[in-house]
Parts: sequence; structure tokens; C-alpha cells
Amino acid sequence: MYIVNDMYNNKKTYTSKFTVCKEYTNEWHQPVRWIQFATTLLLFVAGTVPRLALSAEYFAEPYLEVQEIYDDNIRLTTQKHDSTYGTIIKPGINLGIRSQNTEVNLGVNLITEKYMRKNLDTDDQLLRFDALHRTERSKYAIEYEFSRDSSLRTEIEDTGRVSANTRRRKRSYVHPTWGYDITNETNIEFGMEYTDTQYPRKGNSGLRDSTVYGANAVFTKMWTPTLDYFVELYANEYNSVTGLNINLKYYGVNFGGTKTLSDTFSYTLSAGLQRTNSEAQVLTGGIVRSVGSSSNGFAFSAKVDKKFETTTVSALLQRNLQPTSRGNLNERDEFRVNVKQRLTEILEATLQTRVIQQSATTQTGSNDRVFYSVEPGITWKVTRDLDISGAYRYRNQKFDNASSSATSNLFMILFHYNVPRISVAR
Repeated sequence: MYIVNDMYNNKKTYTSKFTVCKEYTNEWHQPVRWIQFATTLLLFVAGTVPRLALSAEYFAEPYLEVQEIYDDNIRLTTQKHDSTYGTIIKPGINLGIRSQNTEVNLGVNLITEKYMRKNLDTDDQLLRFDALHRTERSKYAIEYEFSRDSSLRTEIEDTGRVSANTRRRKRSYVHPTWGYDITNETNIEFGMEYTDTQYPRKGNSGLRDSTVYGANAVFTKMWTPTLDYFVELYANEYNSVTGLNINLKYYGVNFGGTKTLSDTFSYTLSAGLQRTNSEAQVLTGGIVRSVGSSSNGFAFSAKVDKKFETTTVSALLQRNLQPTSRGNLNERDEFRVNVKQRLTEILEATLQTRVIQQSATTQTGSNDRVFYSVEPGITWKVTRDLDISGAYRYRNQKFDNASSSATSNLFMILFHYNVPRISVAR
């Protein structure tokens, strides 16, 4: 498929009907998606809430977090930078309804971040909704999330490169699933995903508006009372029409199993094959052309959870594919270890470690990186509703095409207060 653009005469020649459709239907297609989602959500709630009203618990859980931080390299950059102090205030509330077969949850977070350097200030919002309904053999579920946040947080996780000034991001995510128990030992589940990401004032930051569609099917079989195995098929498509178009398709199959050795020890292993197809427009000599590539890869995941008398340890090692905000599809290897140690009835120590190795499957060089962080902390439970936590975090990041690595040292103190739970049963 080729799209030729005469930059001087401002004329376009389309050689693909599919591309023409994507170019001219994007404006009206977006509202249609939201209408479809709103209709689905309305039907789900309308069908479940009347049954909930017969016998259910209604609850509200307000809370407030106040965090003071010092970071000597908040953007994790090798360029000249200043240290900064910041205050982060996070009021929120969780609302929910519970009955024997149905759960409905709604969470709202308002996050205000103020720093000594004003160009880092941001006001973020997060809305989360999920609902679950069970019948004798089926399980229906839906998740929805809407967020307005800043590239200061999202880009460190996504690409490791943060714009000189924070950029606003709007992200919507919906994930409906349906599971069915074929027998007492066999289950199948189907799911779909849709993510819409927009940067209203992206400027020349390189950030791209995008949509991601996904679908998967998982077959699970209980082999023994302590061993389950599963097979998963998945497919995803990423589209971005910011500037030059980018289309990424990645799909694959995973095989795995979960072994429960005891109530305190379990692990999950999986491995599979994945394939990527990419197609992007490139500008050469004033002419826009479409180029494509394909590749095959290997995916894996290993997760271990172990509980001791006063200690909890969880570890994860995985490789997966992840589209980024700049239009690349990255192969991401990640290793995590989290440890919690109860020191006394009111004191708990934690340690979080992460190592990420990331490489682009659709281009080379600029986004390949190694990142790691270590974060020890301690939490003091002052009362049943009030916690005070302190932590130190060290981060290190090295890009393949950079001569030096970026480091960051953060010190943090956090106050978390839970307003007493409000609950009404009918």
C-alpha cells in the first residue's frame, strides 16, 4: 500500500481504499465508538442494578494522601537539570455496591502536584469503573478508565524520554470480558480492549495521538487440584494519524500453567510466540511513501508469590510487546521483586526493585534502553485510619545511543488518611 503526497502542489494520490477510509472517517468514527461503549455500559448497569437493589451493600470509602518529595533529577535526563521540591495532594473516593453475584465499583482521584519549578505543576484526574456479574456458569465483567495526566509521569514508564515541558494526556480505556465454565474443571474467557490516547497540545514533542484495539481468548483447564494450565490467543492493532500515519499489528499465542504448592506458595509460568507487522509513512524528498516490515519473536512470563510468617515476597520476569506514545512497538523485558517485612504490629518495611530492558521492534537506536530502580521504604500505622510512610528511590537509565546514564535520587514522606467507611446494607 502506498500513499504519495506532492508537497509542492498540495495534492494527494491514494492507492489504497483502506487508507482513504481511515483518513476521512476518523472524525465521525470516534463518536460512534463512544456511543457503542455508553450503550454497552448502560445495558450492563440497567440489567444488574435492579437485582442489586433487592439485597446489597452500598459503601463509600473517602481518603486523602499528602506527599512531600525531593528529587534531584525528576525528568531522569543526562542534560543540565535542577533539583526540585514538590507537594502532591491526592483526595479520592471509592464507591461500590456488593451483592451475592454482582459487584459495581467507582473510583475517583483528583491529583494536584505543585513544584518549586512551576513548569512541572500539574492537575490530574482519574476515573475508574468496573462491574462484575456471575451466573451459574458465566461471568460478565467490564472495566473502564479515564485519565487526564501529565507526560512527566507517563513518559518515564513509556519511553524514558520526558519533554522539556509537561504535556497533557487524555486516555480512555475499556475492557469487557465474558467467561464461561464449560465443566467444573474447564473454563474459557473472551475479552476485548480499546484504548484512546490524545495529547491536545503536543507541539513538536514527538508525542502521537493513537488508538489501540485488542482481543484475546484464554482456555483454562484444571489438571489436578493444585495445577492449572492455559492457552491464550491474542491480537492487537495500534493506529496513529498524527502527522505521518503509523499502523502496528502484533499477535501471538501463549502456553502456561499455575502451580499452587500451598496456601502460601504459588507460581505461574508461560511462554509463547509473537509476530509483528508494521506499516508507516515516511517522507523522502518531499514524497510520502508507505514502508512496512515484519518480525517474529518469543514471549515469556514467570511469576512467584511466597508468604512467610512475617514476610511476603513476589517476583515477576516477563517479556512482552508494548506500543509507545511516539509510535514505536517495543519489546520489553522486565524483572520485578517486591518484599514486605512486618517489623512490629505498627511498622512494616518494603523493598521494590525493577529492571527494564527495552528495544524497538519497528526501528533501531533511539529508544533502546536499560532502566532500573531500587526503592526501600517503611510505613508506620499511627492509627487504624492514618499511615505515615517514608521512602528513598534510586533510578538509573542508559540509552544505547547515549554516552552516559541518567540517575535520580528521590526522598519522600507520605501521609495517608482513610475516612471511616460508610456502609449501608439492604
